[in-house]
This record gives sequence, C-alpha cells and structure tokens, in this order.
Amino acid sequence: MGREAWPADLTLVRSPRKTISLHVSRGDILVRAPLRTPQSHILALIQHRLDWARERRHRYVAPAAISPNMPLLWHGETRVLGTPDCPFSAVPGPRVRDPRAWIRRQLINQYRTRALDYFNDRSAYWASQLGVQIGQVSVRDYRGRWGSCSHRGDLAFNWRLMMAPPAVADYVCVHEVCHRLHMNHSAAFWAAVSSLCPDWKQHRHWLHEHGSSLMDALPKTNE
Repeated sequence: MGREAWPADLTLVRSPRKTISLHVSRGDILVRAPLRTPQSHILALIQHRLDWARERRHRYVAPAAISPNMPLLWHGETRVLGTPDCPFSAVPGPRVRDPRAWIRRQLINQYRTRALDYFNDRSAYWASQLGVQIGQVSVRDYRGRWGSCSHRGDLAFNWRLMMAPPAVADYVCVHEVCHRLHMNHSAAFWAAVSSLCPDWKQHRHWLHEHGSSLMDALPKTNE
C-alpha cells in the first residue's frame, strides 16, 4: 500500500514522536505518527478505529462563539455567562480593543484558577487514600492529554477537565496519583486505579466520547 492509498479524509501529521494516535478535532480526523513510520503500517494500526472517527466527525458540532452570554461547561453542566448560576464573569470594558479575545483570556484564567484549587485538593485526598507522596500540582493547557505524573511525583492536569463531570475529573486525578506506585500502565497499575475508582472504564469512555468537544471549547477568536 503506497502513499497514494492514503484516505483523503484523514490528515496525517508527522513529528519526532514514538506512538501513533487518531483523534477528531474541529471536524477533522487527525492522525499523528512518527516521522519514518510507513503509511501502510499507520493505516493497519488505526483501521479498527476509522468508523468511530468518521462517525464522530459526522456528529461534530462547532464550539460556541465567544460572547458575553455564551454557554459554558462547568462540572458537566451548561451554564450561561452573565447569569447568576454561572461561576465565571467576563465583562469587557469600553476600552477593550478586542472584546472576544479578552473574554476568552478571562475565562481561561478563571478555569485554570478553579482547576488548580480542585486538583490540589483531590490529589492530596487520593494520595492519602493510596498512601503515597506527591509533589507539586499544576494545571496545563494540554492539547492532547488530560494529565501527567513526573518521576519526581509532580502532577499536572488539563484545565479543561473542569468542563467534565466531577467523577470524570476525579478519575484522571486517580489515574495520575496511581502512577506514584507504577510509572506504567501495567495490570498492577490498573488494579490500583480500580481500588480507588471502580467505574474508571465508564469515565475513560466519557472522555473518549466527549473529550474532543472539551479540547475545542473556547477557540481562539481568529479560528
């Protein structure tokens, strides 16, 4: 199978990485792969997920436009900016040159602040349940992952998890804390995850189904 056989509806992005991934972003099917991996090998590995990706693209809904009364996700529920039950506030003044860009920055900063408080608290709780020590907790603007754990025990989480249901965000927290016992995804690692979060498969499935929508939320104003 040569280069000419590459499906026209898939966008191949090569980089100095070691793994192959497939995901749907803003209505496009992106395949990320190492620089020298043959296209035939890439297609063979992703073939079983192509129907899923194409169905996901078909159901794609563009993210809400940035505005003073836009809908926002908060812990899995939709809130409307500018209403009493919305925990965010972003009212640009008359001298703001680009109100949409300003609103976006304000909202991301507020999401990040709440995410840091949330994951500091939940990471400490789950670490105590597991009997492990953790390092610094931070929030990141990840585009392709939900969390990470360094060999020093520092944990980082995607601020967009504040848009997901709390149980889903908690699963990611448990996942990273369990890496303090096993820096891999072995059977022992998943047993540790199951001991703290028995429904982890359900929460992981939620991320597979809805994660791209979270990643696409609050797009840059020129997108």
